[in-house]
Amino acid sequence: MNHQTMTTDDYLSLLVNDIHSTVISTIGQDNRPKSRIVDMMLTKNGKLYFLTANFKPFYTQLQNNSAVSITGRHGTDTMSSYAITVEGDVREIGNTYLDEIMDKNPYMKDLYPTPEKKSHPECVRGLPRNGRYF
Repeated sequence: MNHQTMTTDDYLSLLVNDIHSTVISTIGQDNRPKSRIVDMMLTKNGKLYFLTANFKPFYTQLQNNSAVSITGRHGTDTMSSYAITVEGDVREIGNTYLDEIMDKNPYMKDLYPTPEKKSHPECVRGLPRNGRYF
């Protein structure tokens, strides 16, 4: 990787396509950090997209405080691995891009196989403000 020529979109693409499963941290209603593993589904125009079900505590946390930190690591050992962290704010955007996300990530069709179950996930758009590459 040539970091001299890489753009924000290049780094976000690494999060979606190479790392995919990331840790997203939020602040809970108890004012304590909360973290969970979330797959990054899509990147477009400098933004990240992921899904969460509208009945989960994570969804409520995002509604109450839009600030997040997203970290992912790629590799099998310390010396040959890299990690990316982006921080920013998120916004729920309904089912915008849901079909594109399902097509790009076929395993999601197994998680949401029926029209009723497909009504549960909400697309969330992340607007990265800053990031780090390790």
